[in-house]
Amino acid sequence: MLANEDTIIELHSVMCRCHGYGWNARRGRVGVRTPCCAEGRLYPAGAVWVPSAEWLALGMPRNAEQYYRAQSENAVATGA
Repeated sequence: MLANEDTIIELHSVMCRCHGYGWNARRGRVGVRTPCCAEGRLYPAGAVWVPSAEWLALGMPRNAEQYYRAQSENAVATGA
């Protein structure tokens, strides 16, 4: 997948019904109900939205937990 500034990756937690999965979304369409949303919610608890360029730069994490881990490892590596 090439980075597209209009594409957002919606990463779910491993605690989600999907057991942590990434969904493509378009800017302006974030929060469109995914199949694992509980009744009355637009997104599952623990979901994270990441621009595709950042997602690619962090090694394409598969779920929210991997995203946070990659983000902290990147911060340590760059001294940020």
